Amino acid sequence: YVNPDNDVSEVYRWSCMETFPNYGNDCVGLSSLESTMDIAFDESMLTELLGDESTRTLTFKVEYMKDSRLASGETYLKVESSEPPEVEIGPIWTPKINPSNKLQIKGFVTPDSRYPVDARWELASEGSFQKGDTYTSLLSDVSLSSTEVTLPVSDGSKQQFFLIFPSDSLIGGVTYTLKLVAQFDNPNAEEGQGQGFAEISILINSPPIAGTLSVDNGEGGNTGGALQTQFTLTAYDFIDDPTDLPLTYSYLYTIGRRSWGAGEILIVAGSLASQVSDVILPNGGGNASVVETFTRVSDLFGSSSEANALAYITTPKLTTAELANLTNSMTEAALAKGDTSGVFQVLSSSASILNTLNCTLAPNCMALNRAECSEGDLPHTCGKCLEGFASNDKTLTKACQLLAPQCSNGVKDDGDETDVDCGSSCTPCAVNLACQEDGDCVTGFCSQNLCSLPLKECPGECNGNGECFAYDGNLKMMDRSLCKEGGLCTVACTCDEGFFGKGCDKDEEAQREIVEQRKKMLSTLTVATTMQDVSPDAMRQQSSCVQALVANPDELDDDAEDAATGVMGSVSQGLLEIGGVSKNTANSLGESVSSLMTPKLNNTNSTGNSSFTGMSAVLDNLMTAQILGQFVGEAPAAIVTGNVKTSVSKVGVANTGGAEFATPVSPEAALLGQQPPKVQLPEGLAELFPEGCSVGVNMAELGGSASDRGESNNATLDSSIARFGMGCFRTDGGPTRRLRRERALWRRLEDSSKLTIVVQNSGT
Repeated sequence: YVNPDNDVSEVYRWSCMETFPNYGNDCVGLSSLESTMDIAFDESMLTELLGDESTRTLTFKVEYMKDSRLASGETYLKVESSEPPEVEIGPIWTPKINPSNKLQIKGFVTPDSRYPVDARWELASEGSFQKGDTYTSLLSDVSLSSTEVTLPVSDGSKQQFFLIFPSDSLIGGVTYTLKLVAQFDNPNAEEGQGQGFAEISILINSPPIAGTLSVDNGEGGNTGGALQTQFTLTAYDFIDDPTDLPLTYSYLYTIGRRSWGAGEILIVAGSLASQVSDVILPNGGGNASVVETFTRVSDLFGSSSEANALAYITTPKLTTAELANLTNSMTEAALAKGDTSGVFQVLSSSASILNTLNCTLAPNCMALNRAECSEGDLPHTCGKCLEGFASNDKTLTKACQLLAPQCSNGVKDDGDETDVDCGSSCTPCAVNLACQEDGDCVTGFCSQNLCSLPLKECPGECNGNGECFAYDGNLKMMDRSLCKEGGLCTVACTCDEGFFGKGCDKDEEAQREIVEQRKKMLSTLTVATTMQDVSPDAMRQQSSCVQALVANPDELDDDAEDAATGVMGSVSQGLLEIGGVSKNTANSLGESVSSLMTPKLNNTNSTGNSSFTGMSAVLDNLMTAQILGQFVGEAPAAIVTGNVKTSVSKVGVANTGGAEFATPVSPEAALLGQQPPKVQLPEGLAELFPEGCSVGVNMAELGGSASDRGESNNATLDSSIARFGMGCFRTDGGPTRRLRRERALWRRLEDSSKLTIVVQNSGT
């Protein structure tokens, strides 16, 4: 201040000029300023100064005059909008959410050019989430995506911030209110100032109250013969809220009990009828020839409950010619009526008969305290010892003895056991426990006095009509002692002259009849698939049927392989149209590819060279469909079969650098602590992909390795063919409709944004 102590009046003269964003302009709304020492700005004046800008910087200059003396000073005033970031949540177009589906809540936040934005998802209502067998009220515990993020400054374009829930994490009957909160990271703002939010409430649908299911062979029973008995399945007493009606009924079965890990096979999907008749079931699994039937009853919003019933289906005694005549007449009748479901039932049941182990000369297994022949792996023998009995007989034809008392005393009894409570006269020992001979081990393989994974064995060890050899994935012969269970290698019989089949158990005429029948059935399957629209249920039926028909690749000629490859290619292409794939369908296709990659050395009607290009295309489509059905951050989807191991993941672009990916290992390999092949990505890969992408990553091992991976620290890619691929995906999660323009965009991006590496070695 210049303020000498005299009586001359003082004069203050203020001026204002805008310096940002419009340098040199007069200050809006300040046509005149008071000639006082202080200028006070109220909210209305600041709003007028700001105008339609989010930020203005103004320079205020004051001149002080007294007598002939003059002094001046200036200061800057930055005026910012107190408006919060724009926040919105995308609508959900169904009044109730199915808890068994994955759920994506689409949130959007609009930052600006001033400050970053801190955004977070909150649970705005009381409630908990299902997490495994426990409950949690923490959103971050169950979400597949981050619940907090800082968005950088931008040009004002919307930034997506999605909240993703895995399936079965939300509880039926509960209403959740979710809140997306966003606030500028402005150090000058007061607590809570400039905070924007949006809310959405979602009602989680409760499934129908479960009823019961009956299976009837027409005589009030639940027994019958494959292809020879027609069953009626009836669902009773399923109840749901009237607003959730109508109920739809899907009918399925597994060969053996579902708890044994058998794949589900679809009979009829989405029927309004609570009863389905004329059902053909395959021969059952296990000692009692069990088929587990079940109905999955869904309401209008897709929530479902189930009921099951057991049937007992035996294998009819039919010659191949009789089976062919019966199968052909039944499929022709079904095709004539347009009954594709009937066609699939007949083909699956017929294939189950063809695939059944030959047990015509098996002993009385029950008298030997063993499981029935159909439970085992070798023709004309029995299965494993029944519970409470033990034997170290590898021929599976000698009696199992009642376990001695010392087999459960918790100590190693010399002479009666090779390790604590196992081996010798007790139950076989697990991997890495002590043994003296192969029969002491649950794996049937004792190496250097330790139970180990066994060598892979040919069916029936070729039944004395050939010799068993081992091959890598390029069909090059390898040392059989290196081909163990869990390794990517294959064993196959080379049959003596005049013998055929994977176990060298058929003469030339029997082999020819079966080859012709499988070819005919695959031809019928091809016709049936053309009568179905593309849908998840249709793809599921087709994939499970082709899996059954190619289960014994030695019984396929070139025409049959081409037909199977065509169906598999059609299914995999359909999965791309759907934009996702169920676990059952994926496993069926993986098993089918694995079968067709098995060496076919005893089939004079086949070159043994199924199209690798065709198989590769099926796997490419399958893995792409798996990626399309994933959300970023979801657990990898995996397939593990004898000749195919795959893993797919979807990650954010920013998370590609340094990320590590691996193919899965088989349960047998995991027992020995074997590590899978891994790929670690270098930094900087994010630059390969355009904005808006999620990065789909796939890894696959095809064919066999020259040796088991062996040591636990051996994580090299030593399979015959290893594939690693990356690609840009612009859709997320679940079966979605992929717009044509997105497909066209993907094709345009392929050259620049899709990276595929194929490593092939000679099995060394």
